Amino acid sequence: MADDLAQPGTANLRPFKPGQSGNPRGRPPTKKARLAIRHLLPEALKSLERSVKAGEQWGTTLFCHYFWGKPMEMHALAGVDGEPLQVVIEINRTVKAEGEG
Repeated sequence: MADDLAQPGTANLRPFKPGQSGNPRGRPPTKKARLAIRHLLPEALKSLERSVKAGEQWGTTLFCHYFWGKPMEMHALAGVDGEPLQVVIEINRTVKAEGEG
C-alpha cells in the first residue's frame, strides 16, 4: 500500500476511512444558478421563437433537437483505402510451474 502512494501524482492522496464518504460536504448548492436560469429563460425562449419564425438555421436546429431529439449520428470506421479495420488482441501472461514460488 505504501508503494501505491509513491507513484507519481498520488503523493497527496489518502485512502478513506471505513464508513467515510468521499464527499463529506455533499454537492455544492445550486440555488443561485437556478435563480439565474429562471430569470434568463423567458428572454432566451423569446429569442429562440424569433429565430425560428425568421427561418434562422441555429434556432430551427436547436428547437428541433430539443423537441424531437437530436438525430443519431453514424460514424464509419475504416482502415487505409476504406478497408475494414484489423483488430489485434495480444494476451501476455506468465504461468508458473508447480513448485515455483
